[in-house]
Amino acid sequence: MDTENKNVTAEETETVETAAGVNPDQESIYRLSTPIQFDGNTITELDLRFEDLTGKDLILCAKQARRIDPQEVRPGRALSLSYQIAVAAKAAGVTPELFDKLKADDFTVVTQRAENFLLRRG
Repeated sequence: MDTENKNVTAEETETVETAAGVNPDQESIYRLSTPIQFDGNTITELDLRFEDLTGKDLILCAKQARRIDPQEVRPGRALSLSYQIAVAAKAAGVTPELFDKLKADDFTVVTQRAENFLLRRG
């Protein structure tokens, strides 16, 4: 195992955090790599407040996921892309249709965050 220490400057750290879309002071904020236009507004970030969701919210998200994808499979729902979209949209206070406008890299990071939230183990 290589135990060599690597020095990382504050500037390099900021670059990594920005590239990952993580604001170290407020992890719920995801800055989009490319702003999008949606319903006449420019969207530059999503505030993904997963911690504010309730059980009822997740039940409603499951119903929303079935509307997004009627073929959605119930077992392993946390791995369902349509369920991840519904949960992320609910956490951000936006409609799932906004996700159609996201660039692929932003879409992937946001849905991955939803999956990570859903698969947390206590």
